[in-house]
This record gives sequence, structure tokens and C-alpha cells, in this order.
Amino acid sequence: MNPAKKLSNVFRVIGITVAGAASSGLKDALSSASVSSRVAAALSILAIPIISEGLSSGFKWLFEHSRPLRRLLLGGKFVEGTWIEIVKKGNEILSIGIIWFENEEYGIKVHGFNYDLDGNINFHFESKRDLVQIEWPSVQYAYTGSLHVR
Repeated sequence: MNPAKKLSNVFRVIGITVAGAASSGLKDALSSASVSSRVAAALSILAIPIISEGLSSGFKWLFEHSRPLRRLLLGGKFVEGTWIEIVKKGNEILSIGIIWFENEEYGIKVHGFNYDLDGNINFHFESKRDLVQIEWPSVQYAYTGSLHVR
């Protein structure tokens, strides 16, 4: 499984655990405030999905918007940035590519352009987030692309 997806599952478990504890505390607080036990139970049950989804959304937002946090949490599985590709046949350079690895909803999106030696675009491609496999030091991905013929 994608390491970022694993973190998503961990964030969800943490959110549910915190929500359960908060719900229990809420029920106790409402009970001591002379609120009907049925009302206290209903409110504490309603609090669980609200709190867990709120925490899960907050964790996701932090993860999506903080590259240093992703780097810290993913460790050696962190792959983002711009890579340069040189396509050669023997000693002859055929084309040069620019490839971007970007975070996208607990996954990696790979996209880029390939240029001929005159700077014209030969090829443009884009991966599907769920079809990227990273096993350092190799990256495999399925992509859709468009060939630019001149």
C-alpha cells in the first residue's frame, strides 16, 4: 500500500480514538449538568462522527499543505520535486524531459513534457495517482499522454 495512504488510515484511527474519548467526556459532562441520560447519550453518539471527520479533514489538510510535514512523516518514501530526463541513443541525445512529482490527495502525481533539441514539445504525459508505485530507487507509473508531431 502507498505509504501516504497508510498515513491516511493512521490519521483516521487517531481521529476515531480521540472522538471516542471526547464523546465519553461529553456524556459525563452532560450527565453532571443534569441533562437527561438519553439526551446525553444521543449527543455523545452524534459527537463521534463529527469529531472524527473533523480531525480526519484537519490531518488531511495539514498533510496536503505542508511539504516539510510530508517529508518528516514519509521519511525515505518521500518523493516530490522536479527531475530532468535525458533520452540518448548511444552518445546522441535524442530529447530532454522535465518530470514533476507532486503530492495529490495522499498520493503522487507524475507529469511532464519531453522536448526535442530545438525546444519543441515531443510528448506530454500525466499519471493517475493510484497507479504510481514507488519502491526506492525506482518509480513505476501508468500514464496517459499525447504525442506532438511536427
